[in-house]
Amino acid sequence: MTVKLNKTYAGYYTYDENKSPINTDFLRTEINLDILHGCAQSCPGCFIPRKNLTKADNLETLYNLLINGSYYPDEITVGPTDIFDAENFHEIMSHPYMKKLYGISAVGFTSTLLQPYAEIRDKL
Repeated sequence: MTVKLNKTYAGYYTYDENKSPINTDFLRTEINLDILHGCAQSCPGCFIPRKNLTKADNLETLYNLLINGSYYPDEITVGPTDIFDAENFHEIMSHPYMKKLYGISAVGFTSTLLQPYAEIRDKL
């Protein structure tokens, strides 16, 4: 099925050399950054692996890929576990490249918000 968006000159099904965009900077990428490790929640039906041995220094790799590449991130979602229960919360949030990512994209976090309010407030 062809939807109205695909009938535009920016769409995939119509191309006109004189009217179509010459670059792709209008395309945006959603990034799932699975870098958190550990979660104390036991949510029913959860299938997310709690052990993720990714290093925080991989944030530098991601940042450099986005800055030097042709990707235009719309949002970076940090996961896969709950941000407030992650064992590496402080390591990730205080990493200098995490702060740099805020400068190039919106950043979202996965959370159940099942922690006590005081615990969440202290981490904010």
